[in-house]
Amino acid sequence: TDSSILDGEFFVTECMEGTTIGSSYQMAEGIGEAFFRQLAQMMATLHRIDWTPFEAELRAGSRIPPGVAADAAQSSLAMVKQFEEYWRRAELEPLPTMELLVDWLKRNVPAGGQRAVLCHGDVGFHNLLVKDGRITALLDWETSRLADPPGDLAYLRPMAMQYVDWSDFMSWYRAAGGPQVRGNAYRWSRG
Repeated sequence: TDSSILDGEFFVTECMEGTTIGSSYQMAEGIGEAFFRQLAQMMATLHRIDWTPFEAELRAGSRIPPGVAADAAQSSLAMVKQFEEYWRRAELEPLPTMELLVDWLKRNVPAGGQRAVLCHGDVGFHNLLVKDGRITALLDWETSRLADPPGDLAYLRPMAMQYVDWSDFMSWYRAAGGPQVRGNAYRWSRG
């Protein structure tokens, strides 16, 4: 927070070795099961991080109000509310389909009870640094927030399924300590 150094608040990161190996829309070459085992372990580790020392900041960034549980339902409602606010501020033409979508999301949020976890929100080849077939870093944390784990998993699922069976990925994730994912949880996370 010492603005005399760089004329404003800043943060310092570490330079990591590796390169991105694809994009959101492009398949990566030269990766296989070992890469996705590592990715499953990385996701499980991320979802197990104890975020309570930073609870106030993470709740604020995730728009989860103080005094309510930081669980699947509240984190999901906060995301829908944020999306709806952005959409309404844009003052677009009336879009009945969007109204129906927002209404459906509000009525079908995941059941409460499962504690929200720290989620990245944009895991893909474009945000992974890789060196010698190993992941060295997960980049671009601007979409991170407290959320329900299926959101992160549903986002990377189409990419992973191009290379490995999803049930194998989830087995690796669970074996590495990732939280149990309810059977229908993906329905809300990615429709």
